[in-house]
Amino acid sequence: MAPAEIRKLTTIVEETRREMGEWIEPQTRKAAAIAVIRKPFAGLSLASAASKRKS
Repeated sequence: MAPAEIRKLTTIVEETRREMGEWIEPQTRKAAAIAVIRKPFAGLSLASAASKRKS
């Protein structure tokens, strides 16, 4: 199987310094990464996609 072709990549970092009026030490961080990959069978009929997948 060939590696996925990444079309878009987004990363998000959330940093919390205060919670309920109180300073947090150490600060907390949450991170997420999101990737959009190319659909290899986009635009093909179901039968055509199935035959390409077998080969």
